[in-house]
Amino acid sequence: MSKVETLKHYLRLVNTKKPKSCYIGWVGYKNLGDEILYDAHKELFPDANFHLYLRSKLLDKVFIKAHDYQSVFLGGGTLINQANVWLDTLKQFDNSNTPMYCFGTGVVSPEFWNSNKDWNWQDRLTDWADMLKKFEYVGVRGPMSCKQLTDLGVKAEVLGDTAMTLAPDSCVRPTLGKKPVIGVNVGFAKGKMWGNENEFIKEIGSMVSLFVKEGYKVKLLPVWDADIEINENIIKAQSNSSVDLILNYENYGSYIEEIKSCDVFVGEKLHATVIATLQRVPSIMIEYRPKCLEYMTSIGMEDYCMSTGDFSALVCVEKVKELIDEREAVSQRLEENILYYKFLQAKRAKELSLVNS
Repeated sequence: MSKVETLKHYLRLVNTKKPKSCYIGWVGYKNLGDEILYDAHKELFPDANFHLYLRSKLLDKVFIKAHDYQSVFLGGGTLINQANVWLDTLKQFDNSNTPMYCFGTGVVSPEFWNSNKDWNWQDRLTDWADMLKKFEYVGVRGPMSCKQLTDLGVKAEVLGDTAMTLAPDSCVRPTLGKKPVIGVNVGFAKGKMWGNENEFIKEIGSMVSLFVKEGYKVKLLPVWDADIEINENIIKAQSNSSVDLILNYENYGSYIEEIKSCDVFVGEKLHATVIATLQRVPSIMIEYRPKCLEYMTSIGMEDYCMSTGDFSALVCVEKVKELIDEREAVSQRLEENILYYKFLQAKRAKELSLVNS
């Protein structure tokens, strides 16, 4: 954020007349997943008057009361034990006795991050547990995150991915046409994934080619601007007009309209597939990191999760055919499991709002 934008942010903080809350999360980087998690929090807590966490040492001296918050929320995303900056940020709020809440956050997998020493990851889960024990409430994304915390004595529950709050209460899925539409999401992970990224991308290209040979229409749907180049390269390798690249990730409404037109979705980035499942689109999650498997496990769809470590284009195409055949039953299962978490999140948000009213 520029110096001008930072100043504007501080002016909003000091000029607001309502009590304000702080949202900690990776927002403002044109990543659709992180943006909708913030939107979900604002929908769950309409009276919270959320402001994003942003600090300037210089402006802190000028606007002394800029960070007087009624509460702070550790937002959606895989933030717990992911980077020291998040924990250090929470320590600041703990020192000021600000009530803290965790609503749908994920915990990173030590097995994954310890699998490559070059990633220089530091395990501070014990420190995180000590901090989270001071929270007013801890609800996490899925069962794997919850177990890590409860094993260390944190009182936590599985709340589901916060984006599920944005799921419609009902969906009318389109009738299967003569030419099935397959949504595909693939992105850049900087090598921080199961297996070899280059080999995986080649296999994705093969998968798209196989879809075209099967007579399917393919929509490439990135959720972040950093992923555009990979998708453009996939398009260049295809001489068939049955593959389209859709660049509308900065508009959630437009993105879900494209998703809704898909008969099956295959996605690598977590919230691309989350968004598809919210619209009850039968989906295959490509697990580039454990958070992907955790989400699919939370909604009972772990059988439709494939690791980037041994991803096979042929196997994926067969799974897509299976989902096309079973699309109605799968959509119904998605609806039941997603609405369970949507209503649970609404219930917990109401309870927390009543406590703080």
